Amino acid sequence: MMTITISVTALVILALLLAWAAHYKILRVFTQSELRHCLCDIDRVLALASVLHAKVRRAHDPYFVMRIFEPIGANPLCVLNNGGCCSGIHRLYITALHTIGIKSAQITLYHHSGHGQHCLVEAKINNTPMIIDVDYGVYYISNNGDPIGLEELQKGNLPEFMKIPGVSDFGYPNNDYYNFNYLLTKTANWTKSLPRRMTYRFLKFIFGDKINRLRLNPILEWPHVLLSIILVFSCFLVYLATWAIQ
Repeated sequence: MMTITISVTALVILALLLAWAAHYKILRVFTQSELRHCLCDIDRVLALASVLHAKVRRAHDPYFVMRIFEPIGANPLCVLNNGGCCSGIHRLYITALHTIGIKSAQITLYHHSGHGQHCLVEAKINNTPMIIDVDYGVYYISNNGDPIGLEELQKGNLPEFMKIPGVSDFGYPNNDYYNFNYLLTKTANWTKSLPRRMTYRFLKFIFGDKINRLRLNPILEWPHVLLSIILVFSCFLVYLATWAIQ
């Protein structure tokens, strides 16, 4: 029975990784075609933000394969084709940047009440951080006009907003939803559910404040990869349990 379970799981993981490889290639071709006229990384980062701002329909993130897998996030390619919310749009942005060799990671702005409120992206351009909000068509700068990163927000440096070139509608609406406390900015929304809040407490106990600056590797933004890791870990636990019983 154990052998059959492992064999089936291995086939599922193989199918997931083959699908990921195919989707990654499609996204890379799309990204390269949209940015073929860009000459440098900063142009690519901003041009891709402008393209996705215009192309991606605002909607709920599509779940991956079936609703039970909704917590692991949407397939970036499905977001491109079917639309998504701020988390899905920026997941698409991160994975698209990754296909052209630009590192980036999702960060979360928190409301003054302490709840995680809005996702956006920090990209690294020649090791300089730059925060971009594809959803609202802006990127962040400091009061002296330089790009600003996660650590600067956490230190209390308030950002100013610049329009992404090529975007017509930009900026945050003037209402309480966008009353962000930038000091609380983190690399994930740890307030979304009770399991996340408990996980955050545990990780903060182990890693301290470093957990608030831990960037997720772009490859883990693909649900195919996340689900494969979960399946491998689950099989390992089942194997340990079976071995312990015997």
